[in-house]
Amino acid sequence: RALMREAAIQRKVAKEHAELYMAEAKRRKLKTNITPDVREQVLNFVLAHDHVVNSPISNDTLLIEGEDGQKRPVPKLLCEVGLTELFLNFTEKYPYTKIGERSFRDLMPPQLRRMTDRHKQMCGCRYCVEMASLQRTLNAWRGKYKALLDRASLQRCGQPDPYQPPSHKRPRDAAAAVLCADVDGQPRGIKHFRCFTGSCDQCGPEKFAWPERELNDDHPITFHTYEYVESSTQYGTKRRRLELVQRTLPVRDFMHDVNQPKLKSYIEHDIMRMVLGMGKEARAALPDGSSVGTIRDFSERLDLLLNQQIQSLHWQNKSVSIEVCVVKKLTGDNEFMGALFHLSDYSKQDAAVVQHNMEIIVKKLAEDGIKTIYEKTDGCTKQYRCGTAL
Repeated sequence: RALMREAAIQRKVAKEHAELYMAEAKRRKLKTNITPDVREQVLNFVLAHDHVVNSPISNDTLLIEGEDGQKRPVPKLLCEVGLTELFLNFTEKYPYTKIGERSFRDLMPPQLRRMTDRHKQMCGCRYCVEMASLQRTLNAWRGKYKALLDRASLQRCGQPDPYQPPSHKRPRDAAAAVLCADVDGQPRGIKHFRCFTGSCDQCGPEKFAWPERELNDDHPITFHTYEYVESSTQYGTKRRRLELVQRTLPVRDFMHDVNQPKLKSYIEHDIMRMVLGMGKEARAALPDGSSVGTIRDFSERLDLLLNQQIQSLHWQNKSVSIEVCVVKKLTGDNEFMGALFHLSDYSKQDAAVVQHNMEIIVKKLAEDGIKTIYEKTDGCTKQYRCGTAL
């Protein structure tokens, strides 16, 4: 970078002084057959693709120059697959659009980025990510609001303001503060069923004694949340996507309409996650050999177009779906681990596929004398948490 800056300075000096001469050639303007309609078609396809998602991190933005020449922060778009696979999907959907892969890559939106280890290793659950962002925003607002009140009170009467905001560093701290005490004899954080379902008369986000100023003040607060945004394409169709948006509300509306409902949903999700994670302890209390633990998930869909072979000789469709089931069984002091997988050219990964594969696994384990199965999944409501699979 230092050499590039030095070269730029030398070129500027050479252009300003007539006695200095520097050879330069004008850049040849390349011809292109990409029309504005094709550009918009590619952009709409990429933004509506299933594997192009918004970054779940609220401050994960890029400064992108707009049409007016001003740079503004824009949320990152994360590409879960390679650009080659995006291009192949585009050619399948629009076979009559003439465009090469190089031109297709040049038309990508500037905020599109590959997923890094930071995005792959973090929790992508909407409840956790959204509530963590709201809690950080509320804590920052409380600090600034407290400083503003203290400064005004010191000038007025020489004493700090009596307002004391709650000290909830994390969403889990806020959840513990608004609920009843933990159940005796259970791990930390486990509440009564009526508490985390919202049917308890003694606790809940709506019944917690929030500071009166936060419930009645109209001081603005700016926060980020996920909302479904509708937009129109050039073909007149509607596109609906879940995007990270910025909103500004009076703090009283934020507490009633945003923070309390989101905290209630987070409480139900977090406690249920802890309960489902207790399978190891419960499994250890059962007789040896009578129970197993399973971990099930779909792997990344295998696209056979990349092999450049005649796929009609092998498969009816052009992609392969794989569901893997890892089985753990206690036998005395040893733990046996095995793996089962289902390979199918039926590319859908829905409840019907999960039910079909589950029946095969349950029948096989029942023949081996298994009485209890503790299953661990990623909690996808379309696959594993639906009423059919349960």
